[in-house]
Amino acid sequence: MNSLYDLCDYGYKIKDVLKLKEYGITVRDICSGKKNNKYKFNKLCYNAQKIFRKHSNVFNRDSIYELHEYGISTAIIDSIRLKVTIQDLRNYSDKDLKEKYNIKYSTILKIRKCGYFNETLQYPENDNEKDDYNEIVKLKDYGVTKSSINKILYNDIQLDELLSWDIDVIIKNLNISKPTACKLENALERYRIKNGIRKPLKKALPE
Repeated sequence: MNSLYDLCDYGYKIKDVLKLKEYGITVRDICSGKKNNKYKFNKLCYNAQKIFRKHSNVFNRDSIYELHEYGISTAIIDSIRLKVTIQDLRNYSDKDLKEKYNIKYSTILKIRKCGYFNETLQYPENDNEKDDYNEIVKLKDYGVTKSSINKILYNDIQLDELLSWDIDVIIKNLNISKPTACKLENALERYRIKNGIRKPLKKALPE
């Protein structure tokens, strides 16, 4: 669903998606069709654009590869991708997945616990809240994972508050690992630069 991982349904590799995300290449960049010289790995971007030109609906559907964004390994995805779709995982019971599709219970348990299917977020009614909500959702275009976005929305964190956090505050308030927090901080910095937002300076402590 509007994720770079959707490219993997058309032969793109997960490791190459990770490189695109690392260098800030977004779904919007792929769809624009423009060559973006400020990013490295332009060949990967070009290959992704070729897929989009051939399959224009690539980003309009959920992909089983999106589970990787939630911590499901490449090995697990490869073991189930020819058996089921993401819709099957959403609609079928654990018993059916095991008996009809020969998926191990341990694999099913990992997928159920990863958080892809169980986040239910209410869309805000207030206009200001809607603007904030929409901007936070847009952070996925800058490399923020769906799981992080869901945590931000679930905890009712305001965008300006989020953009002011340093890495230690991110780790504490979102309860995420340092590597994940570093990636989030880098993505937020790309968002700040793109939108001309300065990070507030820390107040100097009195001597």
